[in-house]
Amino acid sequence: MSGRPHESMPERSAPAVTSASEVEGDKVEGERKSRVAEFELRARSMGITDENVVAQKVAIWEGMWVAKQNGDNIGYDAGILLDAATGATATSANQ
Repeated sequence: MSGRPHESMPERSAPAVTSASEVEGDKVEGERKSRVAEFELRARSMGITDENVVAQKVAIWEGMWVAKQNGDNIGYDAGILLDAATGATATSANQ
């Protein structure tokens, strides 16, 4: 053995430490992805096939969901107005 015993030993790395905020962030991101997938499915079940229109619908519904979570329940009527403003209806997507 040489005068430096640590030379032959593999270097140890510190164990990964996950903070509570990282775990919470991962959970929130996972919930958001799940919600977006549900919104995409909802748009497609309405007969919308254009990916841009699907993305618009998802953005609208996600915004409405966030507003509701923040106590600003803008409701169904606002969704109808947003749909009218963007022209993103099931019938316009199929034409």
